[in-house]
Amino acid sequence: MKKLTTLILSFCALIVFAQDEILLNQNYSSPLSVNPAFAGSAGEPRLNLNYFNYRPALGYKNMRYTAAADLYIDKIKGGIGLIVSNFIYDDGYYKFNSGALVYSAYIPITSNLIIKPAIQVEFGEKFIDTNMFTQNPYTDKIDCNKRSFFNFFAGFILYNEKYFGGLAVHNITEPLMSFWRATYSETVLPRRYNIHGGVNLFTESKVKITPTARVEVIRDFVLYRISCTAALSWYRMGFGYESSDILHYDNYHILLGFVHKKIAFGYNYVLYVSKLKNNNLGSHEISFTMLFGKKDKTPEIICPVINGM
Repeated sequence: MKKLTTLILSFCALIVFAQDEILLNQNYSSPLSVNPAFAGSAGEPRLNLNYFNYRPALGYKNMRYTAAADLYIDKIKGGIGLIVSNFIYDDGYYKFNSGALVYSAYIPITSNLIIKPAIQVEFGEKFIDTNMFTQNPYTDKIDCNKRSFFNFFAGFILYNEKYFGGLAVHNITEPLMSFWRATYSETVLPRRYNIHGGVNLFTESKVKITPTARVEVIRDFVLYRISCTAALSWYRMGFGYESSDILHYDNYHILLGFVHKKIAFGYNYVLYVSKLKNNNLGSHEISFTMLFGKKDKTPEIICPVINGM
């Protein structure tokens, strides 16, 4: 029973608190959310905006807004980034705001193979609307209505013009998240490991294909994700599948995108086919990417193609 409870709590924490929505969004529509090592990897200064709406047919708000910007600076031989996020959960009863600074070093190994180690420092605040507990017998157990914390992330990416692979560790310090008194609950934002990679196929043809894979590990919970995206002229299309052997979690993703010069738009629809309740309700995500400024001296990570310029 204790192990089952741990698994369920891990699953809930993964949905509610994970900064890059690892369960529910496009793989790389917000690269800095996946791995801080993506900072400065676009070949030009980059801006990302993301809007995510989780199962709106449920009738209450579960939304996340994310804005990120990054660029490469030759004087420091690395990329810097800024990412801010606002997450509204359970119709506004819970709110999660965060802002983070990122540094990613640029280290050439050979003429066409590069490694980028990175670190991220985040400040976050989580809020709860205590009015919802007015008639709740456990109201006296609430210790506060806001938690403020610092958090740390680290990661690296190894890449060339055809493939990339990386590892990121999120929530290294596992900050306290609980609103309840310490004697009642000790909920933390659990440490999360993210292994990911992809390859560009048919790079000389008109249609470029990019399969990617991603594995997320949080405590005893393991999430597997595979996707394949295609680029033809200005258009992008992709399909993905996500699964875990815990709680029968399964869903399919349909991705559509449009790229013109230095601007890209993306849309992702998530179709749930798991045995969980309300599995017929879908989620939506819209992303916007823009490159601007001068081309830097580093080769960009052009994989995956769904957000390629």
